[in-house]
Amino acid sequence: MRTPGAVSDSPWGEVQNTTPVTEGIEQVTTAGHGGIRVFGQTSTKLSVAAKDQAICEDGSYWFEEDCNWAIVANEFPESFSERDQELAQSSLKRWNQSYLDARK
Repeated sequence: MRTPGAVSDSPWGEVQNTTPVTEGIEQVTTAGHGGIRVFGQTSTKLSVAAKDQAICEDGSYWFEEDCNWAIVANEFPESFSERDQELAQSSLKRWNQSYLDARK
């Protein structure tokens, strides 16, 4: 089920489901992959380092679900659980060290 007003296409194909995280952030699933979409005013709060790791389409920033979701969790910690934050930090150190270095 898609959230009313949500996008129908993503960088990974047709959107099957969206789940709001908070205003301007939603999880997106497709038949084959998915990720997190940051859009609207919320996207203006992303760091340059985060934007450099995203796919930018139609004013939205897309972060794939395997590794880059952790960038969004790092950028908006108040929107993710403590456990998600722990997982995000571990993921960032392993897969996105260049993002962490750019944020220093």
